[in-house]
Amino acid sequence: MREKINVLDVNIEYCSAKQALKAAVEYMDTPATSVIDLVTIEALMYARDDQGYREAIEQSDLVLPGQKDILEAAGITDSRSIRETASQTFLRLWLKYLHRNHCRVYLLVETDEEVDALTGCLTEEYRGIAIVGAAKWHRARKRTICW
Repeated sequence: MREKINVLDVNIEYCSAKQALKAAVEYMDTPATSVIDLVTIEALMYARDDQGYREAIEQSDLVLPGQKDILEAAGITDSRSIRETASQTFLRLWLKYLHRNHCRVYLLVETDEEVDALTGCLTEEYRGIAIVGAAKWHRARKRTICW
């Protein structure tokens, strides 16, 4: 069972990278589009002042800390959790999963430069992932994984 922590009035999942990966894989077995948010401190600060933005974050299927500062702000001192968050272990595990299973992804980005950077990274490091398209999506200061 995953715990929730509250940072700046936003509920965030507090779980290991393996638990988060397991949840993400389970979402893949459903026909619905699922959203995983890796929130940053900047996104939380923005959400603090914007109720609609905060609600949009919390409507995501899985909200994970994207920076170790978030865990520290919540009083989490577990070195494993801080290390996993700082090294973006979930994101790396997720990309490996997508690569191994030859999954198709659709990129949601804020700029054309991000399309180029992500496409370059994915085609070099994770050739098994097929990029089927990309769209600009202005959801300020937040990284989102969507499939």
